[in-house]
Amino acid sequence: MSDNKIDDLYAIKVSSVAFDRPCGCNQGTENGESCVLITGVPGVPGAVVLRDSKREDAGELRFTAAEWNEFLKTQMARVA
Repeated sequence: MSDNKIDDLYAIKVSSVAFDRPCGCNQGTENGESCVLITGVPGVPGAVVLRDSKREDAGELRFTAAEWNEFLKTQMARVA
């Protein structure tokens, strides 16, 4: 990847990659609330793609492994 890693992540196609629902979300609820879907970026170890389960056309967020790990570390510190 180049120096502009995030642009490189958005250039990689993920249309054929399966997304997972890591939390079980709000499945089975009356209003069918949305949930975060997650998958890895092909060929980029540790990088992830997030999107909304109800609005898959609304775009996505992509994170390098370092960004994702920092996010997780920050969130875990908040609940500790």
